[in-house]
Amino acid sequence: MADRRIVLLGGGHTQLIAAPKLRMLLGAAHPITLIAPATRLLYSGMMPGWLAGQYSFDECALPLEAIARRAGIEWIHGNAVDIDFRGRTVHLSDGPSCRYDLLSINVGSANDPGDIGVGPPTLIPTKPFASFVTQWQRWEAGARDSGRLWGDHPPGRVLIVGAGAAAVEIAFALATLRRRHPVLAAMQVELAGDGTRLLPALPAGAAWLARRSLERAGVQVSLGRRYVGAATGAARFASGDPVPCDLIVVANGARPPRWLTLSARRDGVAVGEDGGIQVDDAMCSISEPTVFASGDAATFAAQAVPKSGVHALRQGPVLAESLARGAGAPVPASSYRAQPRALALLNRCDGTAIGAWGPLFFAGGWAWRWKDRIDRDFIARFPTGDPAV
Repeated sequence: MADRRIVLLGGGHTQLIAAPKLRMLLGAAHPITLIAPATRLLYSGMMPGWLAGQYSFDECALPLEAIARRAGIEWIHGNAVDIDFRGRTVHLSDGPSCRYDLLSINVGSANDPGDIGVGPPTLIPTKPFASFVTQWQRWEAGARDSGRLWGDHPPGRVLIVGAGAAAVEIAFALATLRRRHPVLAAMQVELAGDGTRLLPALPAGAAWLARRSLERAGVQVSLGRRYVGAATGAARFASGDPVPCDLIVVANGARPPRWLTLSARRDGVAVGEDGGIQVDDAMCSISEPTVFASGDAATFAAQAVPKSGVHALRQGPVLAESLARGAGAPVPASSYRAQPRALALLNRCDGTAIGAWGPLFFAGGWAWRWKDRIDRDFIARFPTGDPAV
């Protein structure tokens, strides 16, 4: 029987780890393809530092194309918009369709921008990351050219929607950006979340410390407000008057891309309540044995797995082994079990960080240096240049 073609759809954290190991398990000749919408991807752990000017893009970009080529994996630069699960075909918005025998989905997630009316402020969802980078750079360049950002009239208000780690770190980043550029001193930065406190996944002490730190940095924190959309230069909430603003950064409500959920439901592939592909502990679809999913695109049927980069990275080795086994390689069965505790380090973008481990929390410059070393070591695992021909 001919080798089964494996398509890795998406350049998420899990497949960054899985791709080289999968190539090693299957050998050099087995057909493997990686499809991703960007040749380089901003690493999520360093994104707030990039926003704040602590890192250049090159310092925190994951070289997806180079990773694929170095592993002897076919590279396709494309944006998926539909999967025909019955016909085993991935459809791209900007290229030919791609057939597969085994499909691994690691396309991340997307924020819900809400109900958008006429004349909204600029709105930038933080996910998917490839789109966020492009939109942020476009807004920044446009604002600079118009004189609104770097000239005499900075934006009046920037609103960050969310209460989780991503929203908190982005708020710290924008507060630092404002301090570094005096012309931004008048810009208001506000964080609005719909919960009762910040960082619901972390201990209460870490949440208290984060809120105090944000307020000391001049960020207004508003909780108990459910964002529903934007129109006419303002953000809209479920209760209360619209909030006028120049920019909305959406960092909550992340779910698997809508097109993925619709494709799966249309073709009878099981999805979870959040719309992710429902998988077993080997990351194989519970309803379609040729389909695998991981990271934010997956919903584990038998365990609760947080949607975070820490957990996505740990899924990589198991995904590689599961795909190799599905392709017929003599690889023992393996399964992923989410670790009960994971280290969290939040960048305050001022040379310090907040950390949490189980019920413990801490902060300081040493925590930032620890985080910086972890992040730089991760990036260093992936060569930035193309392989020698």
